Amino acid sequence: MGTTTIDPSLLASLTNKTSFPPIVYYNATISTATTFSPQAPRDTNAAPNLGYHYDPFDYVFGGTEAQSNITFTAGTAVGWFDAQSGTGYGITLDESVIAAFNGTATAPCWFARYDMVQEGGNGNWTLRGYLAGIVSNGGDSSYTPTSPQAVAQFTKFSSRNYDGQIFRDYNGCLVIQATDCEFWGADGGGYVVSEGYTNCLFFRVPPYGAGASVNSFTMENCTVEGGNLNPLYIGHDGANWPVLIVDCTFDGTVISMDDNSGGNTNVTYCDFNAFLSGSNRLAMLGAHDVTNIISFNWQSSWFGNFYLPTNSPLIQAGGITADKMGLYHFTTQTNQVPETNSVVDIGYHYVATDAYGNPLDSNGDGIPDYLEDANGNGLWDDGETNWALSILVQPTNLLANAGTSPMFSVTAGGITPIQYQWYFNSALQANATNATLTINNVQTNNAGSYYVIVTNNYGSLTSSVAILTVIPPPTVLITNPVNNTVFIASTTNITVTATASDIAGTISQVQFFQGTTSLGIVTNSPYTLVWSNAITGTMVSRPWLRTTGCRLLPRS
Repeated sequence: MGTTTIDPSLLASLTNKTSFPPIVYYNATISTATTFSPQAPRDTNAAPNLGYHYDPFDYVFGGTEAQSNITFTAGTAVGWFDAQSGTGYGITLDESVIAAFNGTATAPCWFARYDMVQEGGNGNWTLRGYLAGIVSNGGDSSYTPTSPQAVAQFTKFSSRNYDGQIFRDYNGCLVIQATDCEFWGADGGGYVVSEGYTNCLFFRVPPYGAGASVNSFTMENCTVEGGNLNPLYIGHDGANWPVLIVDCTFDGTVISMDDNSGGNTNVTYCDFNAFLSGSNRLAMLGAHDVTNIISFNWQSSWFGNFYLPTNSPLIQAGGITADKMGLYHFTTQTNQVPETNSVVDIGYHYVATDAYGNPLDSNGDGIPDYLEDANGNGLWDDGETNWALSILVQPTNLLANAGTSPMFSVTAGGITPIQYQWYFNSALQANATNATLTINNVQTNNAGSYYVIVTNNYGSLTSSVAILTVIPPPTVLITNPVNNTVFIASTTNITVTATASDIAGTISQVQFFQGTTSLGIVTNSPYTLVWSNAITGTMVSRPWLRTTGCRLLPRS
């Protein structure tokens, strides 16, 4: 183990690096559904490991055939290499197979060509091919419902330009669906593909699609920065497959695009896109395009370097509202104000954060809003938890003595205002509309089930049921002298006997009184006391119920 007395910024950076190797799949076959999670330990030790640290690869694939679904969980870093020259690839997907990358904003997946991170560990890594990290092996020459799929969310893809693509058709159609992803010097596409990119960033290398067998090409709310080395290329090759490009930003991107539809917007639709002034534009010019941009003036914040300035003409310039694009909890602003249901900003969005760079968690339950609201529409839909309201601390069972004032409480988090309504045995309680419910002078008839319904503008939540148990006071009864016994004449000694019981515990003592004067304490049953030198006069005994004793009262 190394020393902790190193530069703090270096020590912090090492927590995301590793000194351990990846697991390598070389010319392997994955025949059963397999989930891959981070396995190369990140060096989070206070005293880091000695020596050089790499950016992590958990797994590296070369020439591997996936005959069943493969899933990469959040934070998994994956590399690939060409297992052969020419038609080399990292992973080939058989018919109906899905490769899923399930990253998050704070723990994205990575999929990169090996030499972006680590040198080749053996001779198998040095070959160069022209295919891609993930290719199709479905066999169909056009799209079918069983075409293999590469589905990614919050994943960062990286490769050197012209050093193999990220995705590519090979033997049959490949379906590509990328959401909230970033492509760094690496593209995807092909000739027999169906491509869909939603809220993606392309740095230097945009996607492409070309050929008569392409099923569709869609880009929505994407930002393409540069791309001069490998232009955005969409070639129909005589076919009229649909193209949709909307709400996207092109910053100095070289564009090569065919449109065989003859202006048919049911086939090719491009609008609400933004371009530098005088730069290349798409084949179909949109009536709502923003074309007078001198500089996009990109800003930097917690998640990246492509935020918009507050005076950008791209703000609320899109063709749809943000909630309908799943961007309710996202932002383009460094002030981190989320889009909610406003008209969507043009271009790539980041998850909105608090002042410390943490994704917004409106209800305080520890799960960010964008994860609880899985479809990003700002609503509480079936199968989702309420991102805007949560019961953080549930009411708990109470045990109370009769005559006391027990209090139930609930702690709710969420977007204010928040309302409360308490219920007792399923009956609404009047004026019980606070986060606490106090029952004054509680009696046995107050015992039962209590719960509260918490409500705000985003929905209602019902708390768990809490039980109130009320302990009645001990019972005490004077058995001798009997009631209304009269003692006359001179001073005398009177034997006083009482019985006492407590259903919730034991009797520790019985105290006898004459008026407010204590006559004595008896701790064992039978509870008998001799009242010596009783006051001369006419007296009457009547029982007086008290928690710790009984009284013998003078007759009036």
